[in-house]
Amino acid sequence: NYAALFDQVDEWRHSVDEQVAIVTFNYDLMVESALNALFGLSYSAIDDWASSERNYRVFKLHGSCNWTHPTMVKGTLDPNAGDLIGAAQRGDLTIDDDRFTVVERSADMSTRGDVYPALAIPVLTKNTFVCPTTHVEELKRMLPEVDRVLIIGWRGSEQAFVDLASSTIDGGSVKRLWVVAESQESATQTVGSLRSLDVDAVRIGAISGGFTQIVKGNAIRDFLHVER
Repeated sequence: NYAALFDQVDEWRHSVDEQVAIVTFNYDLMVESALNALFGLSYSAIDDWASSERNYRVFKLHGSCNWTHPTMVKGTLDPNAGDLIGAAQRGDLTIDDDRFTVVERSADMSTRGDVYPALAIPVLTKNTFVCPTTHVEELKRMLPEVDRVLIIGWRGSEQAFVDLASSTIDGGSVKRLWVVAESQESATQTVGSLRSLDVDAVRIGAISGGFTQIVKGNAIRDFLHVER
């Protein structure tokens, strides 16, 4: 689905010489895998995700399964994962959450105690971002230029991002905003959560059928090739 989506997006992107901002709250690497397969984009350093030299910027605001924070464990020279957990319980664990490192495989973290997973705690409503400050700043730079918003499978419950988007996206410049969800009810609920974006209601679409359905046929092309 991601590959099909980005393939159609790239056809449009080439025709108008645009850039694409991809915001995801998922921890997995499916977006990166699709972009690597289609365009050869690699993600081995933390700056790769939001690099200004790329036409596709990926903003993982809740972290990634292959991102970590460096740690220090008091009194332990060669900590393992068990030592890290014990140190956290004792208050002897220091986490440098301003720094992010990338591990090749998320499984590497199961035996290491020198790194701490850089992920948002999985609660229903997350009000903080877990990603480098430079990524957030780059996203803030791009959002005022956004003129199309495609939302897939997102309920709009991350208030921190809703606030960021509503304060930076120019609703009057958005030509089309589509919300794609499994049911019409879910899509409509997400639209309700985004009222603060102040997009003209005639430009908003709430579409049921889910991710697979939307990448079939010409729906994405219709969404993208709206009059500028």
